[in-house]
Amino acid sequence: MNAVPEAGPPAPPGGEEGGGGWMWDRRYAEQPWPVEPDPVLVKLVAALPPADAVDLGCGPGRNAAWLARHGWDSTGVDASRAGLDQAHQRATDAGVTINTVRSSPKRASPAPFRAWITSSASPPFLRLQ
Repeated sequence: MNAVPEAGPPAPPGGEEGGGGWMWDRRYAEQPWPVEPDPVLVKLVAALPPADAVDLGCGPGRNAAWLARHGWDSTGVDASRAGLDQAHQRATDAGVTINTVRSSPKRASPAPFRAWITSSASPPFLRLQ
């Protein structure tokens, strides 16, 4: 498990734009989340060679783990500690490793990546560098 330290101090409840990690912690604990990768993401990256990727708003890591299973060096960014714990467990269960950053995806500034993927509350968006 390759956990990256939190990016900046944790925000108080409601202190992060769009809700804090505490809200997402509760949501991830209370309801099941999809386990299969987003089909739009799968279609977008199917023909690409594996590279570095960041999944903004990764939550329980369904897309980050899928990318890692297909050879990508995958980093998930999320404000929720519970979501990142689930992402690590999903990756471990799949026999792969992902990196994580605990931060609001809006505040995250990880190292440069070849692909930036966001799929937390909308269809996946893929930007290649």
